[in-house]
Amino acid sequence: MPLKIKNQTKKKGEIPIPAIIPESEVEAASLEILSELGYDYLYGPDIAPETEDAEREDFGIVILLRRLRTAVDRLNPKIPAGAKRRSNKKGAQG
Repeated sequence: MPLKIKNQTKKKGEIPIPAIIPESEVEAASLEILSELGYDYLYGPDIAPETEDAEREDFGIVILLRRLRTAVDRLNPKIPAGAKRRSNKKGAQG
């Protein structure tokens, strides 16, 4: 008998799958996976607008431009500066 989410029926000996997974658990699992892949994690309020280490002027700005420029430079050291600028401009537009 297959697993069913609604009433959480299961085969004998299987662990039931919760109908709802809290956002905090999804976030924690995602951060763990990304960390294992070599990504760094910064706590949002530490880089929030109006803080000493702010990386954007307001929360409406989704792309962190300084990080984008740094990544483009690091990943594409041999492309012309004009191409990098165009890439950054397109990335900033979302």
